[in-house]
Amino acid sequence: AVRGGVSGSPGDGHTGAALCRDVDFVVFTGTEANGKKVATACLEQLIPYSLGLCSKDPAIVLEDANIERAAHGLVWGAFFSSGQTCVSVERCYVVESVHDAFVEQALDLTRRLRQGPGGRYDIEVGSMISEERLAFVADQVREAVEKGATVRIGGQKNPRFPAGSFYEPTILTGVNHDMRVMVEQTLGPVLPIMKVRDADEAVYWANQSKYGLNSSVFSRDARKAREVAAKLDVGVCNINECMVQYCAPEVPFNAVKRSGLGGRKGPHALRRFCHQKSVLEDVLNLKREPVWYPYSSIEGEVLQKIVLSLYRSGIGARIKAIFGKS
Repeated sequence: AVRGGVSGSPGDGHTGAALCRDVDFVVFTGTEANGKKVATACLEQLIPYSLGLCSKDPAIVLEDANIERAAHGLVWGAFFSSGQTCVSVERCYVVESVHDAFVEQALDLTRRLRQGPGGRYDIEVGSMISEERLAFVADQVREAVEKGATVRIGGQKNPRFPAGSFYEPTILTGVNHDMRVMVEQTLGPVLPIMKVRDADEAVYWANQSKYGLNSSVFSRDARKAREVAAKLDVGVCNINECMVQYCAPEVPFNAVKRSGLGGRKGPHALRRFCHQKSVLEDVLNLKREPVWYPYSSIEGEVLQKIVLSLYRSGIGARIKAIFGKS
């Protein structure tokens, strides 16, 4: 709850600074650098906070995956909102036995995407938020190509819209972790696809990131997919899905590593805005408790024997469990 007003332009630095003062709790979504500033401001005042920061969300396609579903899901996951969501698919690891088939499916789907101004259902991909962000994405792609990556489709500003910030949906192959596009948040319509030997190598590279927010695993074997999901250093994993956690408000949406602190959604996310208060109440109505003054040697010895006896028999743990709920 905010106590008092906020001056400054909506969303600028002055507004952000003001919102870290005279409040009870701060929830911030933004860059890692600004998240550190928010955390510092909150710590100075001992205000609790939650941070949703950067991400580099991986997707893994195993050898037994439904390739058609995986291609549909990951093309959508990479290009939805022009890739400008924190849970966008930002890198893809495909087992070599199905790599080529997956790439061809993804390319075919991407060729059919229609790009243009939003607000119409016959347009799938819109513009980026600014020319500055478009230039950042273009520079990532340029650097990847210089280091050996191949642009399979896209890779440039859409020439049909010279006045807008439209970057073509782009698929890269031949990528590796020496390239910024595989380690640095992109937030643009780019899907880099890396060939791996097996699930273990996919997990290894997926975890080679300072971020850990969202992820996807595609496999027809539910047990295998769950095993892979358990090994990923992320807050969320979708099996044979992309970004589906948005449709499950009861499921916690957490982050690990430098993707943030705290979480959103689920009961915990609501309770963090509440102060927990404990109220303990006398139920026996004695004149005084045995441990209150004045002390007595006899009372002390008796009380000690009772306590030891209770805990040795396990009754103490049960009493603690009963009264701990009140």
